[in-house]
Amino acid sequence: IAARFWWLLNWVGHMQVAVLDGGWRTCQAAGLATANEEPARGSDIYPGQVDKKLVSTISEVVQLSEKGGKGLLDARAAARYQGVEEPIDPVAGHIPGAQNLPFLDSLNDQGLWRPASELRERFGSDPEVVYCGSGVTACHNILAMKHAGLGMRKLYPGSWSEWILDESRSISVEE
Repeated sequence: IAARFWWLLNWVGHMQVAVLDGGWRTCQAAGLATANEEPARGSDIYPGQVDKKLVSTISEVVQLSEKGGKGLLDARAAARYQGVEEPIDPVAGHIPGAQNLPFLDSLNDQGLWRPASELRERFGSDPEVVYCGSGVTACHNILAMKHAGLGMRKLYPGSWSEWILDESRSISVEE
């Protein structure tokens, strides 16, 4: 969820945001300085400017899928992508042509980011649009790519939950 918040802040133009590698527990375990005092508040109005370049529309995703799906990345667990199980949505499978790189595989056994070189190799240069079930965990892969020096990729916020709303759209499952 932290990655989704990071993405949302970037989307509204707040670029000075970071995510703790390993989260709060890792910060505490490392003995890093923390404070219990609430910082002084600034203005309650943030002059955000939505960056439409960070979002992919359904029509763009349809076009990518119709062209073989190159550049389309599914961040869900393999079983959901394959159509073996779908615990949330009423239809299982994936957008035709999409590659599957589960978001949790960007982390090592300690829950920390894999080295940037491993992430660059994992993602390559192909992914241009990332989706998941509802647009939350896809942000984890977008953050991993940014961490790896691959730049910012687009999020398809509607993700699988939106894709399946139109019965005329194709769905792929692994046999």
